Amino acid sequence: MVRKGNRTIIIPSQSYLDYKKVVMPQLRAIKKKQKIKTITDACNIKMVFYRGDKRRCDLSNLQEALLDLLVDAEIIEDDNYNIVSFMDGSTVYYDKENPRTEVEITIL
Repeated sequence: MVRKGNRTIIIPSQSYLDYKKVVMPQLRAIKKKQKIKTITDACNIKMVFYRGDKRRCDLSNLQEALLDLLVDAEIIEDDNYNIVSFMDGSTVYYDKENPRTEVEITIL
């Protein structure tokens, strides 16, 4: 966070910017290839994160970062509760050989 006058501005971390640089092209390619229309209806988004290290992490931070990217890639219209009604099944695993994120979106 940075104070600018009487306003507070939240600046994304370098880790988030690095993640975005890798993930956004993949999301855009998937959207184009599968001809995905922007989701505007209530849905469940299951996110399974396979991390390459065993460091402790906060699942809600991982989810929020990915939701922001899904909105930026216009896969979902917004990440508010009217559209992202559930995130059931989301979890974190360790996979040193193949770190990745798997996303399953189910329209309700």
